[in-house]
This record gives sequence, structure tokens and C-alpha cells, in this order.
Amino acid sequence: MASEDCHVEADDYRSPYCDFRDTCIHYTSVDVDSGADSLVYICPDLDDGRDYALLLEFYSECDSATELEIEVGANLDTIQIAGSSYSWYEQNVAAGTDTLELTIRKLSRDGFVPVSRVIVRRRSDSGIFMMGSPGEDMMPLEIPFCLYQPFPNPFGNAATIRYSLPYATHVSLKVYDVSGRLVNNLVDREVQAGVHQLQWTGK
Repeated sequence: MASEDCHVEADDYRSPYCDFRDTCIHYTSVDVDSGADSLVYICPDLDDGRDYALLLEFYSECDSATELEIEVGANLDTIQIAGSSYSWYEQNVAAGTDTLELTIRKLSRDGFVPVSRVIVRRRSDSGIFMMGSPGEDMMPLEIPFCLYQPFPNPFGNAATIRYSLPYATHVSLKVYDVSGRLVNNLVDREVQAGVHQLQWTGK
């Protein structure tokens, strides 16, 4: 699994909320919790009077697609993530629990369970928030204005570009070449709060 653009570490450090994993894979552009058969996350200290949204980000450089079962409390869902891709999954979590338990299991024979980030967020009148990391402020933190590094980098057929907004606003996202010439106007519109992604083919 290890290659020139990634390395694997022992399980002496767990990413936020990760309760079980086999290892962590460090790719050039992202760190990934990896499980041969499953991953388990526990998100405590939720306000049981509020609804939340669970956002899972998957990043895989494995060639084959992987079928996964996602268990959130008593809810089960099945998804398939493509090989060599970045993808995400979102599910609403109804009020009534102060601890979210999440299990992701591999159903297909090939591949593995690759999670790059777990976000538990709640909506409010002023924006969208995500839970703080263990050892830090466990209260909800406002999602930042952020343009993430495109990946893979370098890319082949397409690059995935992600950005996050704490509230709805006008977004202008443009690509320029080294001479300063405009290559493409990717986004120029009002965008809702949250984490967003698009793909750019280099044209």
C-alpha cells in the first residue's frame, strides 16, 4: 500500500473521534484513517435537543471500487466509492442523542475503508458549525472560510477542489496560468454555507 507519495504509521495516534482503525495512511495531500474491514468513530457531547448533519469524506488511491455499509445509531445505509477518487457522504442525525456512534464496514471483497475526515455539524441562525476535536474545545466550532489544496496534486484527468463557507455568500473561484491569464472561471455565484467540492479537468 505504501508508495513514494504516501507512508503508513502505527496506530499510536488516532484522528479526532476515531475509536478503532487499523492504521493511518499519509498521502501527499491528505491523511486517511484506514481499516481493513471497518472503522469506528464516537462523537460525544452533542446537544440532544438539536439536529445535526454527519459528513464523511473518503479519499482512496486504490484502483478498485469499494462497497461500504454505514451504521449511524440504528440507521444503516450502503454506498459505493469509486477507486482512485475523493467522495463524500452526508446523513442527517435527528435530535435525541448526546453521543453519535458511527461504524463503517467494508462489504466488497477488495479495497479498504478509507476516511479522511468526519464532520458533525449543526445549523444555526448564524451559520454552520462542526464539533471541536478531543483535547480542545468540545463545543461546536464555526466552519472556517477555507480553500483546500486541490488533489491529487499533480493530477491526471481531473483535480478535486474543495472549499468551506460558514454562511451563504457570493463565491468567485478562478484559475490563472503562470502568466496571469484567466484560464477558467469555475464559480461566480451565491453559494450556501457548508463544505463544497468541484472537479476541474485543466481546461
